[in-house]
Amino acid sequence: LAPLRVADEIRRRPGVPLHNVISAYRSPQYNAKCPGASKLFTTHEEFALDLVYACPPQRAFDTAEGLRKEGFFKGGVGFYRSFIHIDTRGRNAT
Repeated sequence: LAPLRVADEIRRRPGVPLHNVISAYRSPQYNAKCPGASKLFTTHEEFALDLVYACPPQRAFDTAEGLRKEGFFKGGVGFYRSFIHIDTRGRNAT
C-alpha cells in the first residue's frame, strides 16, 4: 500500500486537511545529518512521509495508529512535536 493512500485516509477519517508534506525524499547524505534518523529505513526508500495535518499531531498520530491496528497498512508511525511520520515498510514499528 502506498504511503499516499495512508496519508489520504488519515486526512479523510477525522475530516481535516493535510497541511504540509515535510519530507517525502531524503538523500542518503541528508539522512545521515538528521538526528535520530534510522540508518536501516529512511524516506529515500520512497516508503515514508513526514506530514503536518490541520489538527494537533497527536490526533493525526492516533488516527494513523488506529488505521494500522485495523490492518489498513503495515508500517511505521512516528509522533513528533509538529508532525507525524508514516511509512509502509511492511512491518509495524512505532
